[in-house]
Amino acid sequence: MNALRAGLAVAVVGAAGGAAAFGVGCGHSNSAAADAGTASRDFLLDPQNCGNCHINHYQDWLASAHANASDDPVFVAMNQRGQRETDGGLGAFCVKCHAPMAVLDQKTTDGLNLSTLDTKYHGVTCIFCHTAESVDTAHPYNANVTLSKDWATMRAELQNPAPVANPVHHSAYSTLQDKTSRDSAALCGTCHDILNPLGTHIERTFQEWHGSAYNADDDAGGETCAQCHMQPPAFRVLAPGGPPRPYAPHDFPAVDTPLVPDAAAQRAAVQKQFDDGAVRGALCVTPHGGIRVILDPFGVGHAWPSGSAQDRRVWAEVIAFKQGNVIFQSGVVPDGTPVGTEPEANPDDLWLFRDVMFDSQCNQVNMFWQAAKIGGNQLPAATTFNKSNPAFYGNHLLREFPKSGFLSSDGSLVPDRVTLRIRVQPIGLDVLGDLVRTNDLDAGIGSTMPTFDVPISGPGSKAMLEWTPEAASDAGLQSYPDPNDPNPGTTCVGYPGFIAGSSTPAPTPKCPQ
Repeated sequence: MNALRAGLAVAVVGAAGGAAAFGVGCGHSNSAAADAGTASRDFLLDPQNCGNCHINHYQDWLASAHANASDDPVFVAMNQRGQRETDGGLGAFCVKCHAPMAVLDQKTTDGLNLSTLDTKYHGVTCIFCHTAESVDTAHPYNANVTLSKDWATMRAELQNPAPVANPVHHSAYSTLQDKTSRDSAALCGTCHDILNPLGTHIERTFQEWHGSAYNADDDAGGETCAQCHMQPPAFRVLAPGGPPRPYAPHDFPAVDTPLVPDAAAQRAAVQKQFDDGAVRGALCVTPHGGIRVILDPFGVGHAWPSGSAQDRRVWAEVIAFKQGNVIFQSGVVPDGTPVGTEPEANPDDLWLFRDVMFDSQCNQVNMFWQAAKIGGNQLPAATTFNKSNPAFYGNHLLREFPKSGFLSSDGSLVPDRVTLRIRVQPIGLDVLGDLVRTNDLDAGIGSTMPTFDVPISGPGSKAMLEWTPEAASDAGLQSYPDPNDPNPGTTCVGYPGFIAGSSTPAPTPKCPQ
């Protein structure tokens, strides 16, 4: 969080000494009210004022990517460069999701002046989400959401929201803000599905969810965006004078980690999201020395990675040993080194999950405003929860290491130990380096991008998965039929009960024709 917001947070908590210290009015004076029952719109625009009553929500939000959406240096650099390279053609394209109230109140047309605006116009704020009234379901992308003209009524998931008098705002129930309703996913989708100015669908998180098995009722295994990204639920007093009610955390951990001071809490929440289950799979070795990695986006209601997948760098690190010596490695990336430029990098062996952007002639491009076409190789979301349906295994992607299939041409070189890590950079160091090269991003800031490790053998497991003949014997995943090795006996370690034999060869990103 920035220094000003950090100070506000301390002031709110210190002055409160507990929510009840504010009283029902939470420090608000009706002198600025639009009517006798509410505060002024200007008062409600400021998340700090919301924090006077809703302390827990405010503290969560302060650490979130939503709060820092317009202050994150990567956003600032991308928007600045995009405006320059398009001669201002981007306009409000970026900022209408990253600082929507600033656009709606006509405080900015391109986001280049955000640093001069009051902090209530920075980021995705309370009033934007909680006064959203409708979504353009025919075009559920690029912030196509309509806010209510009744800005003094905050919408949320409580169906009996007013047990005590509230002199600050009215309250109402809405399915758009009810995380148990699929309508709420459409609200998230308005900013998490993006078509660039060329009409290219560069972010497709909502579309991916909409076509997945997770787009279903709870009793059918469905889950909305908020049910996954507003965990864990709890019961708390949500505002002074009210009873304990269901409380949903507002830090929204996913993968993005703003490069701002005091981001440790958000990074810890992102790592926990990975630790609780983002990918499951198996690491297998054939009798003739072939290494097989099979992955499935377990519990993820969209493709993985998702969002700005053209900028994310997610890859498999595989190292094979024989009597203590390294006999093969792929994806071993030293800290501070962009993926694909590491020593002895072999692009044929690197398994990198991402979108690749192309111009209209299928030449690869690096910036989202240049993309006329896009092709990816992410892990696809589940289309069914029925294990008896062959489609259940359609999102099990398999990759051979080395890509040729075996460590030696005659099959004589068989490792006695293999390790696997799945590694994630929310924004690749090569992307950040490109922004540094054009003087849009400070090199010192770019170097703070974290790299996360994602366990694949279940919650609480180590990030590094290790295969040895002994570990594979104990794992019980012994019946993997490898079509590329005629000899039976391929053994695996990984997620308990994972069916490694049903998988699809991992694709390579290609320009769509």
